[in-house]
Amino acid sequence: GAPSAPALADLVEGRMGCQAAVLDLPARGSDFPVTSRRSVVIVGGERCDDEPGEDYPRIKQFQSVPVLDIATRTWRSDAVVPELAAPRTAVALCVGLGPALRRR
Repeated sequence: GAPSAPALADLVEGRMGCQAAVLDLPARGSDFPVTSRRSVVIVGGERCDDEPGEDYPRIKQFQSVPVLDIATRTWRSDAVVPELAAPRTAVALCVGLGPALRRR
């Protein structure tokens, strides 16, 4: 039979309440506009830790934007997508063709 795909490593910080989109991004060492790596980009979310004996859970909102390279099934460590300006739980994503803001 066909060889099985390599195992997908867990995201370092699990999260809930996030959004995700599939985008074509530059390969490591490359830059826009060349986008050859199909990737899953995860935005926002939070982690809720219930500690025994505490009245309220601790909630951590995320600012990081993890990126999964679909072909290699690995989480990218380069900053191909910048962090959010502030930590967010709820976000909305819209995917379109072309840049959102042109450089002057």
